[in-house]
Amino acid sequence: MIPFLQKHYVNNSDGLFDDGINEAFNLIRNFEYNPKLENISDYKNKLLDSFSNSGFVMKYSLGSTNLSINGIKSDVGLQIQLGNAARFYADMVKLQWLYDENIISAAIYICFTKSSARESYASNLVSMERCLNELVLFQNILTLPVLVIGLDFVDR
Repeated sequence: MIPFLQKHYVNNSDGLFDDGINEAFNLIRNFEYNPKLENISDYKNKLLDSFSNSGFVMKYSLGSTNLSINGIKSDVGLQIQLGNAARFYADMVKLQWLYDENIISAAIYICFTKSSARESYASNLVSMERCLNELVLFQNILTLPVLVIGLDFVDR
């Protein structure tokens, strides 16, 4: 099934994501996925390949460390997190570092919605709702503008 996409902005000034939002939505909509039947890693790899083919530099390293984010295009960082909720903090710290170093001016963060995470057979997956709650809670620390895209695969 093709995902219903939910988008939410945090620390955003109007118009910051105008160019990238349609591109991101179109890339995501290229792939169907059934969380009950298909492997999450395979779906994530399809998404990463699609973003790579659209010009994102993938596995962008942070300085001379072994740390990286999924991708970067122009001045927008990309992180797709379809795994454990604990990774959210590491993802945000890396994106914030890139923002503080003036390497990116904003980030796109893609994850499941709470209902889709519940539909998969994996446990403790990061959800859009949790991301938004925690980004608001830590808005004085995590100051970068973030577009959170929630992938919702629940039948409506």
